[in-house]
Amino acid sequence: VLVYYGVGFPLAQQMGDGVLSGLRLDLRSLGRNKAAFVTLAAVLLGGGLNLAGVPRPALLDGVTGILVPCITGAQGLAIGATLRLARVRDYLPEMGMVVAVKFLLIPAALLPLGLLLGLHQILGGAPFKTLAVLTLMPSAFLALVPPVLYGLDLDLANSGWLASTLCLMVLLPAMFFLAA
Repeated sequence: VLVYYGVGFPLAQQMGDGVLSGLRLDLRSLGRNKAAFVTLAAVLLGGGLNLAGVPRPALLDGVTGILVPCITGAQGLAIGATLRLARVRDYLPEMGMVVAVKFLLIPAALLPLGLLLGLHQILGGAPFKTLAVLTLMPSAFLALVPPVLYGLDLDLANSGWLASTLCLMVLLPAMFFLAA
């Protein structure tokens, strides 16, 4: 969360502002980036309260059970409203790159590293299985928020998200096998 909102959102904002070379992380720009600032402030405040030993109010359990599905539903609705399937074919090469990086390059780099670190020998292999499943997961739809906020190519982002999500349908049996 910290990297995504603290680095990814500000860099996406710079790209949306037309800064294509010399991208840099500017902590002052976080104050202007409301989506990143509010989320980071909330996470840091919650973490600080947790570290300080402040007990979590029981009311939060009920509120969380309502807010999380509502926010997730609202984001899904927003994605569906912006998804233009007719434009997907315009991005076939880019979709191929997303699939290659997400489902070939990342697992090829991380799974051998997990074996080298001995993750397969800890807790019946649970850490390695978790790593394997995570490397095969599709892009989350939170990846579609920066293009909307900062005027980036939403059709490209939607196409990449759709490609990785469709691959999940093919990879789901493998994920069940790995998790067993």
